[in-house]
Amino acid sequence: MNKFQNFIILLFFFNYNKFFQRILNNLKEENNITKCKLYCNEKGGICTNNNLTCICKPDFDTIYIKDPIILCNYKKFNKYYSAFTELFIGFGFGHFLCDRILSGYIRLIIQLTTCFILSCFFSISVRINYEFNDSTVLNKTILYSFCIIFIILIWRIVDFILFITNKYKDGNNIKLY
Repeated sequence: MNKFQNFIILLFFFNYNKFFQRILNNLKEENNITKCKLYCNEKGGICTNNNLTCICKPDFDTIYIKDPIILCNYKKFNKYYSAFTELFIGFGFGHFLCDRILSGYIRLIIQLTTCFILSCFFSISVRINYEFNDSTVLNKTILYSFCIIFIILIWRIVDFILFITNKYKDGNNIKLY
């Protein structure tokens, strides 16, 4: 063997630890990249810190339903859609929009029942006014109707504020975005 070959063998022998360490580091890094890509939902998350951690986008969160766990797998509901739907349409539609089903049904039942009762009282008082020429019942019914409509309007505004300030969570107990 010549001196050059001996030098190469000695160089390799003394640096084999560094050589294999580089190979192992590259394999670990590749493994981390594949783990992050494997467990991080590409629509809702971004792999950061040299592809070691999955960071969710603001409109995504992780909900633990399935195995294996996929991070950033849950699209959050928009608080503005729910707030403005509840303000302008009412009847619990903003709650239904963000999967708050029980709250939506409670609002829907209370408001529909209130509208039905008000219409019944209003028709009875109009009939009394027509039959007996007594407008006091009609005036009281109109006054009470305006008070109840005012209360329902205040309730809508309070719901709007609670949606906008993120006091409500969706049906899976995740904050709205």
